Amino acid sequence: MKNRSEDNLTPGQDSFLDVVANLVGILIILVMIVGVQARAAYVKHGEPQASQQLVRQRETAAALQAAGDQMEQEINALAARLQRYQLEMAYREKERDKFLLLLTAARQQLDSAKQQLDQSQRRQLEQATRVAELEKELLSLQQARDALANTETKPSIIEHLPTPMAKTVFGKELHVRLLKGYVTVLPWDEIIARLKEAAEQQVWKLREVPSLTDETGPVGGFRIRYTLVVVEDAIETKVGPVVQRRAQLDHFELVPTSEQLGEPLEKALQPDSQFSAHLALADPRLTTVTVWVYPDSFDEFRRLRHHVYQKGYLTAARPLPFDVLIGGSPYGSRSAAQ
Repeated sequence: MKNRSEDNLTPGQDSFLDVVANLVGILIILVMIVGVQARAAYVKHGEPQASQQLVRQRETAAALQAAGDQMEQEINALAARLQRYQLEMAYREKERDKFLLLLTAARQQLDSAKQQLDQSQRRQLEQATRVAELEKELLSLQQARDALANTETKPSIIEHLPTPMAKTVFGKELHVRLLKGYVTVLPWDEIIARLKEAAEQQVWKLREVPSLTDETGPVGGFRIRYTLVVVEDAIETKVGPVVQRRAQLDHFELVPTSEQLGEPLEKALQPDSQFSAHLALADPRLTTVTVWVYPDSFDEFRRLRHHVYQKGYLTAARPLPFDVLIGGSPYGSRSAAQ
């Protein structure tokens, strides 16, 4: 029965198996081709990239190795230099110890020599030292005497001016500035008049602000810088206390328009000078010459005071530091004349 069934296989079934076997074979061949191509592509593209990365790594390692070698050389050089310094220090310390030892020995020998001197020798040594000091002092005195003998001395004259007790000035004043040896007459009455006029024109501004600073002029070579303030006063009325607001001058200063004003003292003392002209217009019985004097003109002030005293005027000095301007204030003091 078995043999009969095998003999009954049809030719169509054998052809089908042949076709399947051929397809399997083709697939196997295709798989092998694809694998070979993939391997070729990997060899073509992968190996160069890997080799380039390996080259870069080797270059980096070589650079690090070179830097490390250089640092090691520098460290070795520093260590050698430090060793030389340490040797030098040790040598210097030995020299110092040697000198200290010699110095100590010398001091000990000196102390021993002093102790061996008897009392008379010590006294002689002290006397010799004292004689040397006296001779040096005598030489110095002789040199000073010779210098004084060769110096021609002139007698100094002290001029005396009567100085009565100072009194406060309430009359007219002729104001003068004395700076750098120059005499400048201040037109005081005109300055005060211009100040009042300017204050009256600006007082309305104090309705909005508590104080006001402004300038006016110039008058006689000076600009007038002034400050107005608001003052509140409590006054009693029939309905009770009332606060009254009013404007008041706080202070004013004279700002020069030029660094050099007026005339030199020598010129001012002449009869045809501006100062003499203003002085001639003032009554010496009613007028005091008030001098605003700066530290560089104290000598000139004494000459000016002598000059006006000879003409019958009293003088009042107003010394000022260099950084202070001539000015006035309701809170200031009056001049004191002599």
